[in-house]
Amino acid sequence: MSGELQGKEYAAYRVLRNKVDEKDVEFLLDRIRNTEDPDSRERLRRLLNLVELKNTGMVAKKIEEDENMRDVFMEILKPQIDAQIDERIKQRDQQRDRINLYGFVQRGRMSLDDAAEEAGITVDQFQQGMDEYQKRQGNLQHA
Repeated sequence: MSGELQGKEYAAYRVLRNKVDEKDVEFLLDRIRNTEDPDSRERLRRLLNLVELKNTGMVAKKIEEDENMRDVFMEILKPQIDAQIDERIKQRDQQRDRINLYGFVQRGRMSLDDAAEEAGITVDQFQQGMDEYQKRQGNLQHA
């Protein structure tokens, strides 16, 4: 049935076939590049993911062949990459804050209960984290 769907307007359906035509993948990538609406771009991105699952390497091949397609692909992935970077920065900052809290507790400037509350975790979790941190610090000093 998908073979009966001719024309660019049906490319989105044809790319779901087991053997996709490279021109349909090019058309899909081009549509993603030229679509401004974030919701539409997201739907097209998900469709592109399905194409890649069914036709491993096809999307990567098209991206390698055309530098403009690489830009489109990077633009598609940018929100995900930015979210991962933001999450890692947040985790790093939380770890840095906990290390500072460990120091306050060790120097007697803050109670264990107050430090755990400040970190947003239980006293047991905070104590375990502080013990692990001290153990790692001890291992670094002996190395």
